Amino acid sequence: MTMAHTSAKKNPLQWMALIRIMNSYDVCVIGEILVDFLPGHRGDLESTETLQVHSGGAPANVAIGVTRMGGTAALISLVGDDAFGQLALDRLETDRVDCSGVKTCPGVQTGLCFITLDADGERSFTHRGGDPFGLLTKTTLDREKIQNAGAIAFSCGALRSDESAHAIELARELTSGLVCCDPGCSPPSWGDKAEIRRRVRESAQWCDLFKCSREEAVRYFDCDDPMACALLIREMGSSLAVVTNGGNGAYFAHSSGCGHIPAPPV
Repeated sequence: MTMAHTSAKKNPLQWMALIRIMNSYDVCVIGEILVDFLPGHRGDLESTETLQVHSGGAPANVAIGVTRMGGTAALISLVGDDAFGQLALDRLETDRVDCSGVKTCPGVQTGLCFITLDADGERSFTHRGGDPFGLLTKTTLDREKIQNAGAIAFSCGALRSDESAHAIELARELTSGLVCCDPGCSPPSWGDKAEIRRRVRESAQWCDLFKCSREEAVRYFDCDDPMACALLIREMGSSLAVVTNGGNGAYFAHSSGCGHIPAPPV
Protein backbone atom coordinates (compact mmCIF):
# COMPACT_ATOMS: atom_id res chain seq x y z
CA MET A 1 0.00 0.00 0.00
CA THR A 2 1.37 3.42 -0.94
CA MET A 3 1.74 6.37 1.41
CA ALA A 4 -1.21 8.00 -0.37
CA HIS A 5 -3.36 4.92 0.32
CA THR A 6 -2.37 4.86 3.99
CA SER A 7 -3.17 8.54 4.40
CA ALA A 8 -6.52 8.21 2.61
CA LYS A 9 -7.65 5.30 4.83
CA LYS A 10 -7.59 7.69 7.78
CA ASN A 11 -10.25 9.78 6.00
CA PRO A 12 -13.29 7.64 5.05
CA LEU A 13 -14.64 10.11 2.48
CA GLN A 14 -11.28 10.42 0.74
CA TRP A 15 -10.89 6.66 0.79
CA MET A 16 -14.32 6.07 -0.77
CA ALA A 17 -13.41 8.48 -3.60
CA LEU A 18 -10.23 6.48 -4.24
CA ILE A 19 -12.21 3.23 -4.21
CA ARG A 20 -14.42 4.41 -7.07
CA ILE A 21 -11.41 5.43 -9.17
CA MET A 22 -9.17 2.42 -8.60
CA ASN A 23 -11.36 -0.68 -8.19
CA SER A 24 -13.83 -2.84 -10.09
CA TYR A 25 -16.04 -3.33 -7.00
CA ASP A 26 -16.88 -1.13 -4.07
CA VAL A 27 -17.15 -4.19 -1.83
CA CYS A 28 -16.30 -7.88 -2.05
CA VAL A 29 -18.40 -9.75 0.51
CA ILE A 30 -17.24 -13.12 1.85
CA GLY A 31 -20.15 -14.87 3.52
CA GLU A 32 -23.04 -17.30 3.53
CA ILE A 33 -25.98 -17.39 1.15
CA LEU A 34 -29.26 -18.73 2.52
CA VAL A 35 -32.84 -18.93 1.37
CA ASP A 36 -35.10 -17.11 3.84
CA PHE A 37 -38.75 -17.94 4.46
CA LEU A 38 -40.61 -14.94 5.92
CA PRO A 39 -44.07 -15.23 7.51
CA GLY A 40 -47.09 -13.36 6.28
CA HIS A 41 -47.87 -12.15 9.83
CA ARG A 42 -46.33 -11.98 13.29
CA GLY A 43 -46.45 -15.01 15.54
CA ASP A 44 -44.84 -18.40 15.99
CA LEU A 45 -44.02 -20.72 13.11
CA GLU A 46 -46.88 -23.08 13.98
CA SER A 47 -49.46 -20.35 13.38
CA THR A 48 -47.96 -19.17 10.08
CA GLU A 49 -50.16 -19.90 7.06
CA THR A 50 -48.04 -18.30 4.30
CA LEU A 51 -44.30 -17.88 3.79
CA GLN A 52 -42.52 -15.57 1.36
CA VAL A 53 -39.30 -16.85 -0.22
CA HIS A 54 -36.26 -14.56 -0.42
CA SER A 55 -32.55 -14.88 -0.94
CA GLY A 56 -30.90 -14.40 2.43
CA GLY A 57 -27.85 -14.68 4.61
CA ALA A 58 -26.68 -11.47 6.28
CA PRO A 59 -23.49 -11.13 4.17
CA ALA A 60 -25.41 -11.70 0.93
CA ASN A 61 -27.89 -9.04 2.05
CA VAL A 62 -24.99 -6.63 2.55
CA ALA A 63 -24.00 -7.15 -1.09
CA ILE A 64 -27.58 -6.46 -2.18
CA GLY A 65 -27.68 -3.34 0.00
CA VAL A 66 -24.53 -2.02 -1.68
CA THR A 67 -25.93 -2.45 -5.19
CA ARG A 68 -29.35 -1.01 -4.31
CA MET A 69 -27.56 2.10 -3.05
CA GLY A 70 -25.83 2.46 -6.42
CA GLY A 71 -22.57 0.69 -5.60
CA THR A 72 -20.93 -2.40 -7.03
CA ALA A 73 -20.53 -5.66 -5.13
CA ALA A 74 -19.07 -9.11 -5.64
CA LEU A 75 -19.88 -12.12 -3.48
CA ILE A 76 -17.62 -15.04 -2.56
CA SER A 77 -19.59 -17.95 -1.14
CA LEU A 78 -20.77 -21.52 -1.62
CA VAL A 79 -24.26 -22.89 -2.29
CA GLY A 80 -25.74 -26.35 -2.63
CA ASP A 81 -26.29 -27.95 -6.00
CA ASP A 82 -30.06 -27.65 -5.74
CA ALA A 83 -33.05 -25.52 -6.70
CA PHE A 84 -32.74 -23.37 -3.59
CA GLY A 85 -29.14 -22.49 -4.42
CA GLN A 86 -30.12 -21.53 -7.95
CA LEU A 87 -33.06 -19.48 -6.65
CA ALA A 88 -30.74 -17.52 -4.34
CA LEU A 89 -28.22 -16.88 -7.10
CA ASP A 90 -30.96 -15.75 -9.51
CA ARG A 91 -32.29 -13.27 -6.93
CA LEU A 92 -28.80 -11.94 -6.16
CA GLU A 93 -27.97 -11.50 -9.84
CA THR A 94 -31.29 -9.68 -10.35
CA ASP A 95 -29.94 -7.18 -7.83
CA ARG A 96 -26.73 -6.89 -9.90
CA VAL A 97 -24.49 -8.69 -7.39
CA ASP A 98 -21.56 -10.37 -9.18
CA CYS A 99 -21.91 -14.03 -8.16
CA SER A 100 -19.21 -15.45 -10.44
CA GLY A 101 -17.12 -16.05 -7.30
CA VAL A 102 -19.79 -18.35 -5.80
CA LYS A 103 -19.03 -22.08 -5.98
CA THR A 104 -21.63 -24.87 -6.16
CA CYS A 105 -21.11 -27.89 -3.89
CA PRO A 106 -22.39 -31.19 -5.34
CA GLY A 107 -24.28 -33.32 -2.85
CA VAL A 108 -24.73 -30.47 -0.36
CA GLN A 109 -28.04 -28.76 0.39
CA THR A 110 -28.38 -24.98 0.42
CA GLY A 111 -29.13 -23.60 3.89
CA LEU A 112 -32.71 -22.55 4.68
CA CYS A 113 -33.79 -20.12 7.37
CA PHE A 114 -37.36 -19.76 8.68
CA ILE A 115 -37.86 -16.35 10.29
CA THR A 116 -40.66 -15.46 12.69
CA LEU A 117 -41.54 -12.15 14.33
CA ASP A 118 -43.01 -11.70 17.80
CA ALA A 119 -45.46 -8.94 18.79
CA ASP A 120 -42.58 -6.48 19.27
CA GLY A 121 -41.01 -7.27 15.90
CA GLU A 122 -38.13 -9.27 17.38
CA ARG A 123 -36.93 -12.02 15.05
CA SER A 124 -36.36 -15.71 15.73
CA PHE A 125 -34.53 -18.04 13.35
CA THR A 126 -34.96 -21.73 12.62
CA HIS A 127 -32.23 -23.19 10.39
CA ARG A 128 -32.70 -26.23 8.18
CA GLY A 129 -30.96 -27.75 5.18
CA GLY A 130 -27.21 -27.87 4.63
CA ASP A 131 -24.28 -25.60 5.34
CA PRO A 132 -22.18 -25.25 2.18
CA PHE A 133 -20.43 -22.07 3.37
CA GLY A 134 -19.00 -24.14 6.22
CA LEU A 135 -16.67 -25.60 3.55
CA LEU A 136 -14.94 -22.23 3.03
CA THR A 137 -11.15 -22.57 2.65
CA LYS A 138 -8.35 -20.56 1.08
CA THR A 139 -8.95 -22.33 -2.23
CA THR A 140 -12.55 -21.05 -2.28
CA LEU A 141 -11.43 -17.44 -2.56
CA ASP A 142 -11.57 -15.58 -5.86
CA ARG A 143 -8.32 -13.68 -5.39
CA GLU A 144 -8.87 -11.35 -8.33
CA LYS A 145 -12.17 -10.10 -6.93
CA ILE A 146 -10.60 -9.43 -3.53
CA GLN A 147 -7.71 -7.54 -5.11
CA ASN A 148 -10.07 -5.50 -7.28
CA ALA A 149 -12.42 -4.40 -4.47
CA GLY A 150 -12.22 -1.23 -2.43
CA ALA A 151 -13.28 -3.16 0.68
CA ILE A 152 -13.84 -6.70 1.89
CA ALA A 153 -16.61 -7.54 4.34
CA PHE A 154 -17.28 -10.68 6.38
CA SER A 155 -19.25 -11.95 9.39
CA CYS A 156 -18.70 -14.53 12.13
CA GLY A 157 -19.82 -17.22 9.68
CA ALA A 158 -16.40 -16.89 8.04
CA LEU A 159 -14.69 -17.41 11.41
CA ARG A 160 -16.34 -20.65 12.47
CA SER A 161 -13.40 -22.98 11.72
CA ASP A 162 -9.62 -22.87 11.44
CA GLU A 163 -9.91 -23.31 7.66
CA SER A 164 -12.37 -20.45 7.17
CA ALA A 165 -10.45 -18.16 9.54
CA HIS A 166 -7.29 -18.84 7.52
CA ALA A 167 -9.24 -17.88 4.37
CA ILE A 168 -10.08 -14.50 5.94
CA GLU A 169 -6.42 -14.05 6.90
CA LEU A 170 -5.48 -14.60 3.24
CA ALA A 171 -8.16 -12.15 2.09
CA ARG A 172 -6.65 -9.55 4.44
CA GLU A 173 -3.26 -10.13 2.87
CA LEU A 174 -4.64 -9.86 -0.66
CA THR A 175 -6.64 -6.65 -0.24
CA SER A 176 -5.31 -3.13 -0.27
CA GLY A 177 -8.78 -1.88 0.64
CA LEU A 178 -10.80 -1.55 3.81
CA VAL A 179 -11.44 -4.62 5.97
CA CYS A 180 -14.93 -4.66 7.49
CA CYS A 181 -16.58 -7.03 9.97
CA ASP A 182 -20.25 -7.23 10.95
CA PRO A 183 -20.19 -10.38 13.11
CA GLY A 184 -23.88 -11.15 13.51
CA CYS A 185 -24.96 -14.23 15.46
CA SER A 186 -24.07 -17.88 15.05
CA PRO A 187 -26.49 -20.83 15.22
CA PRO A 188 -25.44 -23.85 17.31
CA SER A 189 -24.59 -25.84 14.17
CA TRP A 190 -21.69 -23.47 13.46
CA GLY A 191 -19.59 -25.02 16.23
CA ASP A 192 -17.81 -23.77 19.34
CA LYS A 193 -19.34 -20.42 20.30
CA ALA A 194 -16.42 -19.62 22.60
CA GLU A 195 -13.95 -20.06 19.74
CA ILE A 196 -16.07 -17.95 17.38
CA ARG A 197 -16.25 -15.28 20.10
CA ARG A 198 -12.46 -15.32 20.46
CA ARG A 199 -11.98 -14.90 16.71
CA VAL A 200 -14.55 -12.07 16.53
CA ARG A 201 -12.79 -10.21 19.36
CA GLU A 202 -9.46 -10.75 17.63
CA SER A 203 -10.83 -9.29 14.38
CA ALA A 204 -11.81 -6.13 16.27
CA GLN A 205 -8.08 -5.51 16.71
CA TRP A 206 -7.33 -5.17 12.99
CA CYS A 207 -10.54 -4.20 11.17
CA ASP A 208 -10.85 -0.79 9.53
CA LEU A 209 -14.60 -0.91 10.24
CA PHE A 210 -16.19 -3.08 12.92
CA LYS A 211 -19.97 -2.88 13.30
CA CYS A 212 -22.17 -4.84 15.68
CA SER A 213 -25.56 -4.55 17.33
CA ARG A 214 -26.10 -3.91 21.03
CA GLU A 215 -27.03 -7.58 21.51
CA GLU A 216 -23.82 -8.65 19.78
CA ALA A 217 -21.85 -6.20 21.93
CA VAL A 218 -23.05 -8.14 24.98
CA ARG A 219 -22.30 -11.50 23.33
CA TYR A 220 -18.79 -10.68 22.15
CA PHE A 221 -17.59 -7.90 24.46
CA ASP A 222 -19.66 -8.28 27.65
CA CYS A 223 -20.78 -4.66 27.28
CA ASP A 224 -24.41 -3.51 27.36
CA ASP A 225 -23.67 0.21 26.81
CA PRO A 226 -23.49 0.92 23.04
CA MET A 227 -21.30 4.01 23.37
CA ALA A 228 -18.94 2.34 25.83
CA CYS A 229 -18.67 -0.68 23.54
CA ALA A 230 -17.89 1.48 20.48
CA LEU A 231 -15.10 3.13 22.45
CA LEU A 232 -13.85 -0.28 23.60
CA ILE A 233 -13.72 -1.67 20.06
CA ARG A 234 -11.94 1.48 18.91
CA GLU A 235 -9.38 1.06 21.71
CA MET A 236 -8.87 -2.57 20.69
CA GLY A 237 -7.67 -1.41 17.28
CA SER A 238 -10.55 -0.85 14.83
CA SER A 239 -10.29 2.42 12.93
CA LEU A 240 -14.05 2.95 13.08
CA ALA A 241 -16.36 1.16 15.52
CA VAL A 242 -20.15 1.30 15.19
CA VAL A 243 -22.70 -0.20 17.58
CA THR A 244 -26.34 -0.11 16.48
CA ASN A 245 -29.21 0.05 18.97
CA GLY A 246 -32.37 -0.53 16.99
CA GLY A 247 -34.76 2.40 17.02
CA ASN A 248 -32.33 4.36 19.19
CA GLY A 249 -29.88 4.76 16.32
CA ALA A 250 -26.16 4.00 16.30
CA TYR A 251 -23.08 4.95 18.30
CA PHE A 252 -19.65 5.37 16.75
CA ALA A 253 -16.04 5.89 17.76
CA HIS A 254 -13.22 7.05 15.46
CA SER A 255 -9.89 8.82 15.82
CA SER A 256 -11.65 12.09 14.97
CA GLY A 257 -14.23 11.66 17.73
CA CYS A 258 -17.26 9.72 18.86
CA GLY A 259 -20.99 10.28 18.92
CA HIS A 260 -24.55 9.15 18.25
CA ILE A 261 -26.58 9.08 15.02
CA PRO A 262 -30.39 8.92 15.38
CA ALA A 263 -32.25 6.17 13.55
CA PRO A 264 -34.00 7.34 10.37
CA PRO A 265 -37.82 7.14 10.38
CA VAL A 266 -39.17 3.92 8.85
